Amino acid sequence: MQKNKLRNIHWFVIVGLFLMINSSCVEEYTPELNLDNNHFLVVDGKISNFPGPYTIKLSYSSSILDTLFIPVSSATISISDDQGNTEILKEEDLGVYKTSANGIQGVIGRSYKVNIHLDNGKDYESEFEQLLNPIDVEDVYYKEEWQYAQNESESDQEGFKFYVKTKVTNTSNVYFFWEVEETYEYHSVANILYFYDGTIISEGISNNFGLKPMENIYSLYHCWKTQTLAENIIYSLENTNIQDIHQLPLHFVPYGDKRLRFGYNILLKQYVISEKAYYFLNELKKQNENQGSLFTTQPFQIRGNIFNSQNPSEIVLGYFTVASGSYGPRIQVKAPWRRYEETICYTDTSLSSIQNRIINSKIEDWPIYFTDFPFENPFVPNEFFYVFSYVAPTCLDCTKRGGYTHKPDFWQE
Repeated sequence: MQKNKLRNIHWFVIVGLFLMINSSCVEEYTPELNLDNNHFLVVDGKISNFPGPYTIKLSYSSSILDTLFIPVSSATISISDDQGNTEILKEEDLGVYKTSANGIQGVIGRSYKVNIHLDNGKDYESEFEQLLNPIDVEDVYYKEEWQYAQNESESDQEGFKFYVKTKVTNTSNVYFFWEVEETYEYHSVANILYFYDGTIISEGISNNFGLKPMENIYSLYHCWKTQTLAENIIYSLENTNIQDIHQLPLHFVPYGDKRLRFGYNILLKQYVISEKAYYFLNELKKQNENQGSLFTTQPFQIRGNIFNSQNPSEIVLGYFTVASGSYGPRIQVKAPWRRYEETICYTDTSLSSIQNRIINSKIEDWPIYFTDFPFENPFVPNEFFYVFSYVAPTCLDCTKRGGYTHKPDFWQE
């Protein structure tokens, strides 16, 4: 018996030494994932006291190895309140459904739900949630700060950090959700001098292809883009002794960011949401922040307030949010001068290639824009020479990058 114990200890030591010796050789482990059961319905939508239209996105979940948007089309979706008012949404894009601009609008104190009927016969709905009293924004402001690197792949950066201050509430059990709508100005890389739309004019001195000159070479040069930040900004006053928020950070934009180059404007939307909506968003935030390691929280199914009315046990992802909102004051900033990284543009200066592009073009390619593109003189610093060129449309037509040429009424020069 004693010999067996000694033999077991002996083998234990040998195995331990073997593991220590080979501990420096780590083989990458890719776990086998069951990707067959991830085809769940995903619902993402919101109604508020702000004017519509309201949007509901309908899709199927994709594999955790990709982020594909798999739209669910041809569904019948309606938003209803507890007073019997209902509006059916219109599908404006695949999987994207909207109310009309003058349609249903959230009213404080009423409760709202969504109903979804798919063309496969399945019916889904959300629970009624009440549109609570909103809390006003006291102030939105910024500070010029340093944001220090969180890991080796980052670097310290100086920039603008934006904050919100709320007004005092009458209770501490309040759940906040913020959306930051940003608008920034950007420019094309060069002006459009000529264009081809299927017809030519007489040849000119600087135009060997009979191209039409642009009447306004700046018409597609200045653009403004408005979008909502993807950050999930939430905060709860639950179990606290405070009834307002003095200095909650919203987001940070470093000076070197191109959005700050010609002007950067934000509009804050502050919402009050239900406890259940807050905890859904909080779990979603934790999941998104902890991706990328087997030793952090793993991706999991976060169930919201949507259920299959015929089969309540079916897993349905997403949330239909009922949120009462208030606007913060607009603020606009512009960074101190920086040497910004220029946009890389595809440029063709070959006359034979440009001629072939014109000859072989189709109606869907028109108009084709051309310019005299600046090239830096490699022998003389800060000296440029200009060459007739075809340049990628995204570099000449600023609307190709998602913006619009009309300057917003709120824009400050």
